[in-house]
Amino acid sequence: LDELDEPLPVVQATSEQHLEPACRPKARPAESATLTARESEVVNLIADGKSNAAIAAELSLSEHTVKRHVANILLKLDLPSRAAAAAFSARHTGPDGP
Repeated sequence: LDELDEPLPVVQATSEQHLEPACRPKARPAESATLTARESEVVNLIADGKSNAAIAAELSLSEHTVKRHVANILLKLDLPSRAAAAAFSARHTGPDGP
């Protein structure tokens, strides 16, 4: 039985290298992954239920720029959706925002 335990870590380590990117285990976001001031504004407006168009109008940005901010927020915080970003904002809003 001891002989079987030895190669197991090697197999686990090398098997992840051969997985499709979508199947690989996700790295945990760094604790230092912080949002920019603008991204914080955007995530707070998402939490208020505003659409990209409404956020763009309120912040005097193009809708494309807002979409980019939303994508960056989801990526930085490793969140799957706008709803998750809204929930994150509700849980993490402090005096200086999320």
